[in-house]
Amino acid sequence: MLNFYGLSLVEDADNGTQVVKGPTFETQRKNWLTRGNHNFLSITRVLKSLCLLGLRGHACALFEVLSLIYNENRAVVGAETFGFWHRAVQ
Repeated sequence: MLNFYGLSLVEDADNGTQVVKGPTFETQRKNWLTRGNHNFLSITRVLKSLCLLGLRGHACALFEVLSLIYNENRAVVGAETFGFWHRAVQ
């Protein structure tokens, strides 16, 4: 799933679990980072699922990079979508 979004999972003893923009982010963003894209809803489901499966740390790591992406693309993602993502990890 992360590959589709151009994201990468990084886990290390010092920084814990992080999700970061991967080397293919700029290419992959064209597939999903567009206004009203149905993948925004899928991201909400992924965040909720991670929390339900006991992987809250992974959900929070994904939410962190999504927050960065939102801040860089507010007009594309929209406040309502970001609100869904935020509530999914609370």
